[in-house]
Amino acid sequence: MKQKFFYVFFAFCLCLGTANLSSCDNEDDDNEVEAETEKPQASYKIIYDGVSFRCDYYNDDHCEATVIEWEGSPIGPQMDGSYVNEYQQENLVVPESFKYADYWTYTVTGIDMHAFRDSYCKTITLPATIKTIGLGAFSEAGLLEALYLHIQDPDKVVGKEANGLDPFSPDKYERVKLVVPQGTLQKYKRHKMFGKFKHIEEDANL
Repeated sequence: MKQKFFYVFFAFCLCLGTANLSSCDNEDDDNEVEAETEKPQASYKIIYDGVSFRCDYYNDDHCEATVIEWEGSPIGPQMDGSYVNEYQQENLVVPESFKYADYWTYTVTGIDMHAFRDSYCKTITLPATIKTIGLGAFSEAGLLEALYLHIQDPDKVVGKEANGLDPFSPDKYERVKLVVPQGTLQKYKRHKMFGKFKHIEEDANL
């Protein structure tokens, strides 16, 4: 009887230990998933110098901004057929960072889907901090002539793709000039997305 009780008690302890171990493993997995899918504590839409940003606050040391829309709405067509832009942004420079409420500094890390749809920009300059460019971000920027990139390593930039489409359109690859930092030309030519541009040149000032 005592021997039977011992075996039953031993089996119970073994099951309990296995259950606790399994619980710990699941907890670790949950932590890993949570770390991989970190979500901002708060998000705001902020217009800075005529550009709309989605500003994601994670903590005081981690604040990121994504360009979501070009806010330079036209005042109206002129006699010569051109448009007057409220912000006069024919040559738009996206900042590397900016301050919000004189306290948090947001680093600009992304360009959202269709961000420059119907923009009147002739040139757009992107900072070195850009990590992602959304689907169709520049595809409808009809007046765009040149894109200036401060990005030293294009391999760190992810261009969103879907159904054979990407941030640019075939006509952009054909006629828009891509200007990149000196010494990076070959990296850009080998890049899956940037390498499609027919006109790529280096600039020592980037």
